[in-house]
Amino acid sequence: MTCVASGNAGVQQLEQRAFDLLIADVLMPNGNGLMLMRAFSRAQPLARILAVSGGGNHLPGGLCLKIASRFGADAVLGKPFNRDQLMAAVALALQPTEFSYENEHATGIQRDGEASCRGFRSDPSDEMYRVPGL
Repeated sequence: MTCVASGNAGVQQLEQRAFDLLIADVLMPNGNGLMLMRAFSRAQPLARILAVSGGGNHLPGGLCLKIASRFGADAVLGKPFNRDQLMAAVALALQPTEFSYENEHATGIQRDGEASCRGFRSDPSDEMYRVPGL
């Protein structure tokens, strides 16, 4: 496991080693999480991404998570969250998907957008981000 304090520091780590999973906050200092997710997807296309967000001054958390799904997040998790929700989100992010690069282009199906956004939100009233079993 490698922890970094900014998006730019995360990009530097991509040059040094391979990762199976990136867990990134959407809103980060010095290079945001979206930039980090884009760089991660390009550098390590087979690795998985879990995006987390509680929102910021001008963006609500749910919107940040929808944007993250368009940047390639395999799963999303709203803040605040507990350990069980984090572990469930990690498991979901690591699940293989039925979409592959070849299938995406052959069928025209794309992994971005709400339809394919698999995610969690700690607010149980938000159906889009409901955690199964919690």
